Amino acid sequence: MKKVDGSFEISNVVPGPYTLLAYWFDANERKMHFGSQRIDVGENDVEGLSIVVGVGATIQGRVVWDGKPSLEREQLSINATLVDSVVFPGVNASVDGSQQFTLKDLIDGDVRLQVSGTSKDC
Repeated sequence: MKKVDGSFEISNVVPGPYTLLAYWFDANERKMHFGSQRIDVGENDVEGLSIVVGVGATIQGRVVWDGKPSLEREQLSINATLVDSVVFPGVNASVDGSQQFTLKDLIDGDVRLQVSGTSKDC
C-alpha cells in the first residue's frame, strides 16, 4: 500500500526473488518514467528499499552483417523488452542507412533484443 510520503508496504509476500517496478506518466512531457529493483524476499521483513524513478536510458547500436544483407535498411527493426517483466511494453527502433539504431527511454534491467524484418528473399 502506497502512503502519502511515497513510501509503500506490501504484505504477505511469499519468499523468493522479485523485481519491483515503478512508473509515473508525466502528462506535461507526455513521457513515462520508470524504475526497478531486484530483491530477494526471505522469512524476515525487507525494509529500506528505494526505487529511483526517472527517464530511461538511450542506447545506440549498429547491426553488422555476416555476408551480404538480404534486407533493405528500412525493413529492419530492433525491439528491446525487459526480461523480468511482461507489464511494460518494449522499445522499438528502426535501423538507418548506416546500419545504426537508437533505443530511447529504455528501462533499467536485463533486456532481451529482437532483430526483425522481412527480407525480399522470404
